[in-house]
Amino acid sequence: MTIHELAELIGKERDWACEDGDKWIEFTVATDSARSHRVRLHEFRHENVAFVRFTSIIGPSKVLDERRALSALGLNAHLVVGAVAVLRDEMLLTATLPLGMIEAAAAILVIAYLAQQADRYESVLFGEDTQ
Repeated sequence: MTIHELAELIGKERDWACEDGDKWIEFTVATDSARSHRVRLHEFRHENVAFVRFTSIIGPSKVLDERRALSALGLNAHLVVGAVAVLRDEMLLTATLPLGMIEAAAAILVIAYLAQQADRYESVLFGEDTQ
């Protein structure tokens, strides 16, 4: 299965706005309030196995002083799926699954969960709905 085939299966189940590139797909998911959040799926290979990495940006990592960084790491122990991470200058939620073993229902759960959590953190930390 490719990431585009997975996106097609997801599209049959959910009416999420979708953008795509060569090795990525991005869904915009409505969250509980009048907000929404984007989750990007990126296809890559590791040791000849195809994987999909789900990422949802929370906001700029510059807000992470030592106390907030430790608090964010503590959140990882309680997340159902994924982890809080910093990539370049962005704080995000991320999860990785083997592409050939994932079903659309599992991908939908991961996307919806990451979107809800990232939007919640964005709301608490920044207030604005930018992602």
